[in-house]
Amino acid sequence: MLLGLQDWQYYNIIRAQRSFTNWSSLRRGLDWWHLQELTGDVALAINKRVDLGRNVAKLAWTDYNGAAGWSNPSGEIARHTAGDNAFLFQNSGVTFTGKTWKTTYTVSNRTVGQVRILVGSNGSGTSRTTNSTFIEVITGMPGGIESIVGFSPSSDFDGDINLETVLVEQTDIAASTDFPGPEKLSTAGSGTIDKNNWTEVNATVSNPVPGTLRVLRSGGAVPFARQSVLTVGERIRIQGTTQGDGTNTPVIQVGGVTVFTAQNATDEEDFDFEVTVTVSGVFDLFGGLTIGNFTEWRNLSVTPANPMNGDNNGMAVAQPAGGFLGLRYLGDGGATYLDLTSAEHNSKLDPTEFHVALWFQKDTWDTTERDILSYTVDADNWIRIVDTTTAGTLSFQFRAGGVTEEVTLATGSPTTDVPVGISVSGGVMKAWYGTGQTGSNQAVAGTFVYNFVTMLAFARTPDPTFVHLGAGSHIMTADHELSTDEWANLATRDGV
Repeated sequence: MLLGLQDWQYYNIIRAQRSFTNWSSLRRGLDWWHLQELTGDVALAINKRVDLGRNVAKLAWTDYNGAAGWSNPSGEIARHTAGDNAFLFQNSGVTFTGKTWKTTYTVSNRTVGQVRILVGSNGSGTSRTTNSTFIEVITGMPGGIESIVGFSPSSDFDGDINLETVLVEQTDIAASTDFPGPEKLSTAGSGTIDKNNWTEVNATVSNPVPGTLRVLRSGGAVPFARQSVLTVGERIRIQGTTQGDGTNTPVIQVGGVTVFTAQNATDEEDFDFEVTVTVSGVFDLFGGLTIGNFTEWRNLSVTPANPMNGDNNGMAVAQPAGGFLGLRYLGDGGATYLDLTSAEHNSKLDPTEFHVALWFQKDTWDTTERDILSYTVDADNWIRIVDTTTAGTLSFQFRAGGVTEEVTLATGSPTTDVPVGISVSGGVMKAWYGTGQTGSNQAVAGTFVYNFVTMLAFARTPDPTFVHLGAGSHIMTADHELSTDEWANLATRDGV
């Protein structure tokens, strides 16, 4: 078979990616986002299944709100006395909705009343009326404050909760091989449409071929089709083809938020993208932002997507000037970044034992501070790789409990993509650049306080601020520090 130029380029990209994928999948505990957009906005995250993530509950009395009726007699004990039924809670920073969580907590010194654990305002456990250690699995539900861990007492409950031993751990973090998941817009297994779940206005929903979905305008103005089948907090992949009526541009909304707008109102257009459900579980097909008319939607599919894929916020995709990285993201220095925040990522990355890495390239060294990688809890706890105000100097930062450990490196401008990373293991922070460790070991003096609020590449905050001007790809996280040989192999792997 003869291959044209474009075919050869595509073949070489795939060959390099498969080579790297095969290598990385052999490394213990190594999860990664290779961030290659071969189709639409869909990146590929390769990650292993985790039966139980790290504890995301904060363990001190001072982390909680000190609600009426609750006191702290000693240590990290929360004591409730009869008279008030106010919730005692902390804001964990993790959105629990749509995920399942294993909880463990201990009730002691109880003589009357009951208490139950909360994972999110509406994710409640069983009311407990005895002294014991309780273990239960709770699904986070939408509504209220979706990031709280707390306890809801009856007004007559008197007893203690040992906050220092509370566990809230995400269960069954899926592996990449579990995606895409089952179709959400058709009845599972039958390939037929569950008409009872659809609202049709001047539109007809059908499945002309088993397993496919079509929405056709059936006459009249302002057609739309709606189905409430999604879960807040879930990441979904949406695929299909649409065509406008010549005047109105087709639109998809999820929970009332526009997530897709066709390029024009005339041509057929294929789409394939991912989005996280944030407001409600309503899936809408409209004819335009003003809810106009459409001709049809066909081959529609909505499936659970890999929640660790990340969102591309405006970054372009291109081939590198040199090397064999295939495709990588380009940062414009002003508005673009990648959002890697998810409950799964937060649950996997334990800041006391980890290794994060990525490849990056700087277009031109300047004196503007820009972040290459930024995982942030608050002003006192973060992981950052920063392009500093000193042209050509990188800063590797691990800040724990208000104390920053830092390694700086005057790099000179990398003309091709270079791997950089930070690891923490056994209370020691290390910086990595090129084929090995750079700088000296840094003893971690502070205690890292969970949880990550934002986990971004190529910017510090989603505003965005401190935006990278250059390129990057292959963002990774591991549940251990890579050995010197592992890092060297990673950095010099043929095909990368």
